[in-house]
Amino acid sequence: MKRRNVLVILLICTVTCMYIPVDVIAAAKTKLAPVYYAKNIKTQKDQYGKDFFSNQGAPGINIGLAKSEAITQKYEISVTATFGCDKDKILSATWGTTKAKTLTYSGTYKVPAKHNGKKVYRGMIHMRPIYKVKTYTIYKQLGGGPLKKVGQGTSKRAFSVDTYVTFKYK
Repeated sequence: MKRRNVLVILLICTVTCMYIPVDVIAAAKTKLAPVYYAKNIKTQKDQYGKDFFSNQGAPGINIGLAKSEAITQKYEISVTATFGCDKDKILSATWGTTKAKTLTYSGTYKVPAKHNGKKVYRGMIHMRPIYKVKTYTIYKQLGGGPLKKVGQGTSKRAFSVDTYVTFKYK
């Protein structure tokens, strides 16, 4: 008879006790919103953006911009993923700012009659942004519990203008 009572008690405990993740219990106890952290910030190789200006001309012609003109292009700092973390928090951690960068270029280029021993038909000047790139890892903490890795992302910030010239030959 006694053995049956023990067996029944064990069955009741087994049915009613179920696994609940520790971070869910911690969040339920404290009722606090999760706290996010951007860590493991690493600088990567610079990247080039798409051309934002190009101009072309025949040999002997100055192409580009007149002295009184300038090209201004505004670039927001970008992030690939936030994983629930506030974008401004990621930008502050990776770059120390949330402000966009404005790039300005002015100047001219004289198209040569010959380039690499070939007669030039047209010369074209191109301008594109150069980005500093950083990677980061987002961690989440619930109610003072351990940090849990949520994901990784990339952030880009424009810092300069790259100008390059291409030619069409006769």
